[in-house]
Amino acid sequence: MSAKTAPVVNKQLIMVVHGVGIRAAGESSDLVAGALDGTLDMDPAARPNASFRRRSSDDFQLFERSQGAASPIATSFPARITRFRQFEGQFPKPDSPERVISDFYWGDVGGFSGSAPAVLVGLGRIMLGLAHVVRENALTVFPDLASRPQAAWRGLARGAALAIHGPVFALNIALFIGLVFIVLIGDQTNWVSFLTALCCIGLAIWLQMRSASFLVRHMGAYLAVAGLLLLLFTLLDGIAGRPFALTWIDKPFRDALCSWKTAKDSTTCLGKHVAGPFLHAMRLQGFMVVIWSGVALIAVIFGLRWFIAILRRDPGSRSDLLMPTLSLMTLLWFLLIGLGWAVVAAAYGQVGPGVLNRPAVLPTDPCAFGPFLPNSDCYFGSDRALLFTTSLRGVWAAVAMLLILIAVCLGYFVYRLIALRRVSPETYLAAADQNADRLRLVVPGCLRAALFAMPVFILVLIIASAHYPANLCSSERVGKLFCLLEAYITPFLAYAVTGILAAAPLAMRPVSLGINVAGDVIIYLNDFHWRRTPDAAPSRTFAEIAFPRLDRMRRSVLPPEFGYAFRSRIQNRLRNLVDDLIRTEEPDRIDFVCHSQGTVITLDVLATVGEHWGQGRTQTLVTMGSPRRHLYARYFGHAFPELTASPDGVSRWTNIFRIDDFIGTHVRTGSSDEIAIGVGGHTNSRARHPA
Repeated sequence: MSAKTAPVVNKQLIMVVHGVGIRAAGESSDLVAGALDGTLDMDPAARPNASFRRRSSDDFQLFERSQGAASPIATSFPARITRFRQFEGQFPKPDSPERVISDFYWGDVGGFSGSAPAVLVGLGRIMLGLAHVVRENALTVFPDLASRPQAAWRGLARGAALAIHGPVFALNIALFIGLVFIVLIGDQTNWVSFLTALCCIGLAIWLQMRSASFLVRHMGAYLAVAGLLLLLFTLLDGIAGRPFALTWIDKPFRDALCSWKTAKDSTTCLGKHVAGPFLHAMRLQGFMVVIWSGVALIAVIFGLRWFIAILRRDPGSRSDLLMPTLSLMTLLWFLLIGLGWAVVAAAYGQVGPGVLNRPAVLPTDPCAFGPFLPNSDCYFGSDRALLFTTSLRGVWAAVAMLLILIAVCLGYFVYRLIALRRVSPETYLAAADQNADRLRLVVPGCLRAALFAMPVFILVLIIASAHYPANLCSSERVGKLFCLLEAYITPFLAYAVTGILAAAPLAMRPVSLGINVAGDVIIYLNDFHWRRTPDAAPSRTFAEIAFPRLDRMRRSVLPPEFGYAFRSRIQNRLRNLVDDLIRTEEPDRIDFVCHSQGTVITLDVLATVGEHWGQGRTQTLVTMGSPRRHLYARYFGHAFPELTASPDGVSRWTNIFRIDDFIGTHVRTGSSDEIAIGVGGHTNSRARHPA
């Protein structure tokens, strides 16, 4: 056979690998089958313009030969196979070549249902996943493993992410458990703190035994520390009594407590809360404020570092995601925690403490309609009103920054649309790298600047709160006006949020889809082991380092080679499916057709087994809307190096992208197989473009 003669293909296998957001097997392969249903020149010399028709479509299940995660996940995954043959009338030709289209499904690995609890779990997963983004990006921005200064920068970024997902989250859990006991038995006894401490320690032990995820065990370790602190506070108050509580150590906590809880009579408040669970809670909140301040300060440091790199025109600054990611983490956690405690405080305002110790008959609660009714016990200045309104103080900062970010993103989007009117696919490819940087929307400079304001705003808020005197609301100065605005505006904000939450079921599907899409991307960066470097041993919490026996308490251990559990599981699925189809179908040609995140998965797998699959058959690759270069290789280059050639065993690799796609761009600069088409975004199948 001469080099110019195309081999005869008796069976062609088309592997379709979908991107994010697909939640049912067969969706992507059905789209490709519909697009390709028609003519296909399998062998132009022997069968010109051969017409193919769909013959059958079958769904089947394959077992996963290896498990990447230690949790009880599914052991099989679905796939769909569609066969095409040439027909003579109503019957297929017996000697007709066959086209087999197979679907590769991975959307259930990180997906969840569209219910409200599942959406909250998905949002939490994304917020945890941002910590993985920080770790991965730090390894790219500071790649020199032998450099101590770069190791210090990596440790600083890593520590800031772990501070939010460790002590901050653990302290909030401890405070919530304590409030539950206050509601049940009242707030005038140290039994609340003692029971809360036991629950925190018990929950920490349970997490240590059940979870293989480092982040979960890390949070559990700090939950145990919170429990031990509560035991210490309870012991000191029980032994020393009021003299210990009245020392100078507790004065800032008691002042802060009374300025937060009441403004009518600070003397009564200070006398009432010299000891007990509320004072203990304020001590824990004091630790949390210090930690939040540290995280915000670290984000500011990385922001200043990025700004200096811009002034020096350092090209590496465009790969730095540390300040934006830390700021976004702070924003999301501030918003979620603030709203959560606003709801808890509102519920506490209706229920009050000591449900189990109350008389059988209670008077009508005047707080039933909220804290802004005139001449009632819930009016401005009351304990319950300020307990509710001031719990939203942090939400103000988060909501304000969220609105600024939305405005910045919309402004940049309009700028991009105007700029794209002057760009054609040909001019785009002439300077592909510059145009991709100028037109794509990942983290442009204006968005970085807006995110930089978030930690600054938090630091100002914390400093201002530290100078909030107990009698501010009863003064005749500006403080009274501030408290009046707080008492009236914050409830309206709370009711607006309540209205949005009430209408959430109407928007649950698009919200769920958006969170699922973000979650699909996050899980591919998720390292259960939280390694300091990609090839390092699994990380251990400080508790496991101090007490090695804790390592042996876990019932299920994640093997070191499966640190990136979700990524390993997805890749193993693709290997299993293709191996099975090669064995059962014996194709002469394999074509991989991939979109978005599917291109990253396929390229990773082909890099390891592509040469093996290509033995004795033709193997090609078509990628569309691929984020491989301008997202993964740029920001996470240590794990996703840039590609200059096709994977081994692939005879041709064609990459197709739209010039206004802010996710997928060109993958290899200067390649003739990079095809730019007209506008249409990332997923708009109806977009028109030049042939």
